Amino acid sequence: MSKFFWIILVLLIISCKNNQQPNEDGPTFGSIKLGIDETLAGLGTSEIDAFTTIYDRAHIKPIILQEGDLINDFVNDSFKMMFTSRRFLETEENYLKSLKIIPRTYLIGMDAIALIVNNENKDSLLTYDQAYYIFNGKIDNWKQINSKSMLNEMKIVFDGPKSSTVRYILDLTKQTKLPSNFYAEKNSKAVVDYVSKNKNAIGIVALCWLTDMTYDQKDTLYRQINLVNIQNRASKDNMYYPPYQGNLVDSTYPFRRNIYLLSREAKTGLASGFAAYVTSDKGQKILLKSGLAPNEIPARHLEINMPNSK
Repeated sequence: MSKFFWIILVLLIISCKNNQQPNEDGPTFGSIKLGIDETLAGLGTSEIDAFTTIYDRAHIKPIILQEGDLINDFVNDSFKMMFTSRRFLETEENYLKSLKIIPRTYLIGMDAIALIVNNENKDSLLTYDQAYYIFNGKIDNWKQINSKSMLNEMKIVFDGPKSSTVRYILDLTKQTKLPSNFYAEKNSKAVVDYVSKNKNAIGIVALCWLTDMTYDQKDTLYRQINLVNIQNRASKDNMYYPPYQGNLVDSTYPFRRNIYLLSREAKTGLASGFAAYVTSDKGQKILLKSGLAPNEIPARHLEINMPNSK
């Protein structure tokens, strides 16, 4: 039997022992809300769909928000679990502990922060330092990248003022506010639309959002924009790397971020069962198929038919 089966069985036994009265939900049944960072919406809803297909008594309603609103609602107990790209802050952990709730963190995989440019912009290779200086405002003109460029002032667009991509940039550069040439759009789609129409723009989006598309949608997208390849300053090969799955796994693409499930569930309920699924081989395969880097590479079982000996 699979490892996931035994995890669920143990959770069910603990749930029964720890509760004298009937639960509203258990590891494989009931109804809950689950928060999802907007940039991770494709992954989060795919995991929910797969889990509830297996367990048809489980009903999980996704609440998709930008990270700033997501964290606020989570702390205020609007939902017991959320997909996010950061861990608990110490203040958040202490607050939950004051409520006699044990905050739980599940590392489930890795995403990337991708940079995109208009498909007519040929400067789609950046060193790590160039990208970093764009983030902190020291580079704000295309001629600082390429003196022969026909473009001038850069316009950096991102997916909203409360987005996790903004928080990533601020954390990386240790800034409290973004440079003056950064502009907020409504969402990731609006970022792509803006970049496709403006040659001097750079868009900042999550790889998870870019991979959540059909083949035809991706084909249309990459006729409009180019992915920026980044040189990893820790590498000695002078190569430039795109934000692809393999480059996350081997750490050659530098702007990576972890994906977490954070839980404030006070009992062993549906949120715990869902977390067990996402961290199991089945749940990790969904990250793999989504073009992201799972925390644990799912095992592949190969059956080899040996020839009969004579």
